[in-house]
Amino acid sequence: MFANLSRMEICRKMAAICQTSADETCPGVEQERLQLASDQFRGEADELAIQELQAALLWPMRFS
Repeated sequence: MFANLSRMEICRKMAAICQTSADETCPGVEQERLQLASDQFRGEADELAIQELQAALLWPMRFS
């Protein structure tokens, strides 16, 4: 399922899966746990995206 995906894409998909589960779960501890997992995966995906952007911006400078 995730064999050909980047770490960022995996985190985004996992965030979506967890969010869907949280949305379908009755309010309570389980819903909060799933929401927290979704938020953490989303945060990790955002951090990886920022790292990729920073690397892309620095790439031309390495060959100057």
